[in-house]
Amino acid sequence: MQKFKYLVLLSLFAGIIMVSCTRTEREKYERVLSFDRNVVETREPELVCLLSEDSILIGQIKDFTLLNDTSFVVVDGRGAYLYHISGTFIKRFGHLGRAEGEMLSPSAIYSNSNFVYIWCSTLLKILIFDNEAHFKKELSGFARGVQKFVVDPNDEIVYLYTSGFCNKSGSKTIDVITTYDIAEKLIKESFGERGGEDEVLFVSQNSSGLYADMDRLIYLHPGNLIVYNLDLNSDKTTRYKIKDKAFWREQVTDSRKVVNDRHKLFDYLFNNSVVRGFHKDGNQYIIIADIGKFDFDEQRGFMEIQKNRKIKLYIFDSAFNPIRTILFDYFFTPNIMIYSGAMYFLSLNLDGENQKIMLNRFSLSI
Repeated sequence: MQKFKYLVLLSLFAGIIMVSCTRTEREKYERVLSFDRNVVETREPELVCLLSEDSILIGQIKDFTLLNDTSFVVVDGRGAYLYHISGTFIKRFGHLGRAEGEMLSPSAIYSNSNFVYIWCSTLLKILIFDNEAHFKKELSGFARGVQKFVVDPNDEIVYLYTSGFCNKSGSKTIDVITTYDIAEKLIKESFGERGGEDEVLFVSQNSSGLYADMDRLIYLHPGNLIVYNLDLNSDKTTRYKIKDKAFWREQVTDSRKVVNDRHKLFDYLFNNSVVRGFHKDGNQYIIIADIGKFDFDEQRGFMEIQKNRKIKLYIFDSAFNPIRTILFDYFFTPNIMIYSGAMYFLSLNLDGENQKIMLNRFSLSI
């Protein structure tokens, strides 16, 4: 009897240890974050420059990036354009065509201190230029469309947020993050399951977050405030769930029904929050999201009213401790980036018959 009691106590003790270890592991690799500090309200944007070329030169802007303090690049679906930070046009590059070094529909851009990378959505390839817009080489062998992509600091691996595909096991799991080896010119692996709401929001321009350095890959899906922090040395992923009632999204069980129904699709896009991007700026991480709903004026034929729609920034330190959020009045542009303590975006200035593209910025300092 005494032996039986001993075994029961030993089993209970072992169970307590097991539960404790499981809980410790869960806490180690999954954290819930909330912002306790007051939101910093919006401020007026600062005009950086007016692009010197007429807006006819630039059609529907797809993406842009600042290369450094003195220059930036814009892609518009037909070509790429290098500008001085004063707005002076320098050169157009990336000729239209299908040959090596040519592109038909550039749609996304990434740059670092060494190179400018441009994704061509029609030919499914990446063209690489130096920071003076001289062509270097191109990468091919991609099988899916790309929403965003980044390159590691050594220019060895491209990480792509793709349209997704079933994994090799044949299951219905959709892999959306793809790694591509630049030297070998081939895809290495794919991972990163996403939900139905992400499938729907994926159709909106640049709706996801992606960042890579030598030790980690960080990504967010468009429909959830969940940061996936993948340690590239150990392959362990830490999930950071951000609590914010203002970030609203309706759960989707059948994404195809929504995507294939134009009215349902637009209703979902205009009434749900979406992650727009993820950036590292100095020692801070920053998430950009759209929150709030669009209103519509039925008498004017469903024209958009943006007063309840906001752009919200979530700012963290290097250890993912929340610092503050910043709320901006909504401005329509698919292209926003963070650079050197400021948020930059392009907008169209309509002044009679004169149409100019403006580069604007908001300071992120308090």
